[in-house]
Amino acid sequence: MLQDLGEGLRIVAGNAGDHALVLQLLVQVNQADLGEDFQSRLDDPGYEPSDRILLVRSGKLIGHVQISKHIGWFQQQRCPVAKLQDFATLPEFRGSNYDEALLKVAEETAAREGAVVGFVHTNQPDWFRQQGWSVCRGQGHTQANTHSILSHFDAQWAIPRRKRPLLEVRSWRHFEADSLRRLYQQLSPNMWGCLQRSEQTWQWLLGRKAHDQILIAVKR
Repeated sequence: MLQDLGEGLRIVAGNAGDHALVLQLLVQVNQADLGEDFQSRLDDPGYEPSDRILLVRSGKLIGHVQISKHIGWFQQQRCPVAKLQDFATLPEFRGSNYDEALLKVAEETAAREGAVVGFVHTNQPDWFRQQGWSVCRGQGHTQANTHSILSHFDAQWAIPRRKRPLLEVRSWRHFEADSLRRLYQQLSPNMWGCLQRSEQTWQWLLGRKAHDQILIAVKR
């Protein structure tokens, strides 16, 4: 047990036998079918069931957070990083102090295990800001009109061959996995927040099918 909050409320470390209850909780909180994604994440080479911290009230699971440990690159500096994933409490307990207690134990656990930076992806940024966290810019995306994109490609193909770009953008092929790893290893140390990935992690990421496509740029 990590902490006894009294009145039948406890914060404990998870184990493999809790997986079904955790999935049930996350499905209820997110109102989405998460079974396939949840199962694939159990195969993460760095995963340990004890990385899950559970909030239990009178034997019922009411809250959860997973601490995922990584090494991050910050402009050539290696730094132990903790990602707080799937932070969730049942809707009927939001607004209580239970979620604050769960977050505090997660923070203390991550710090005790060596993390000096923590990240959490959340739809409750204001609440985390109130707990002392800072909002930072995450990965972005661009929206564009489909007809505009197709028109742009048509215009590019109309350029004489001698003026066409020297880069070809296409879907990757499995035999190019080693090249992807080498490129990532070359670029990531000079970037901000890129995670160090082992060969086993690469195999898991490429095999779990969490992406629609992997696009690469190839010099002709």
